[in-house]
Amino acid sequence: MIDSMKNPKYKYFVPIEKLSQRIELYIEMGQSIAIVDPLDPKDNEVLHTIEKTLLASYDSIYIDFKKISSTCTLSKEIIQQCRKLVARYEGLDIEIEDSDYSDDYYCLNDALKKPQEISTRLGKEKSILFYCRDFTHLLSLDAGKQIQEHMRAVMQYQQNIILVSRGGDKKENNALFLNPNAPFFRYVGIIEV
Repeated sequence: MIDSMKNPKYKYFVPIEKLSQRIELYIEMGQSIAIVDPLDPKDNEVLHTIEKTLLASYDSIYIDFKKISSTCTLSKEIIQQCRKLVARYEGLDIEIEDSDYSDDYYCLNDALKKPQEISTRLGKEKSILFYCRDFTHLLSLDAGKQIQEHMRAVMQYQQNIILVSRGGDKKENNALFLNPNAPFFRYVGIIEV
């Protein structure tokens, strides 16, 4: 359990347990979420603790988007994370092969479908978190809009794959998730700390 922490900005105790419970409730309901980074670095430490707890509690694909520079690097990272996840399960017979990285569309499409394959093999009720650290970094990439469009096109039909986006300020998250012209418009519930 995560302890409460006094937040001087609001002059009362931030109920960290409630924040953690709220995040877990969204996940249990199968709802994708975006967690907006707080301005206070102390609150960021608390979110880091919650992040570590989530990643330890759920099967997850962890992508740090600050390390992503292209469609190809994203595809490779998803494949690598899928391999790590499959390795945790003895006897799970799924081959995670490299894609044809010369075709951006094909390799990202193939990589994005792997978490669903793993979830299906693990069992109907087994959710996988597609955890995106600094997802808002996509806004600064040349291919960022195309990556978003492709991710949304594949992920919207997947079952038991829950997108968790953490990072970025309110303005960046609004650009990704509340802009009617954005591919992920209304795809997630937004949690502000």
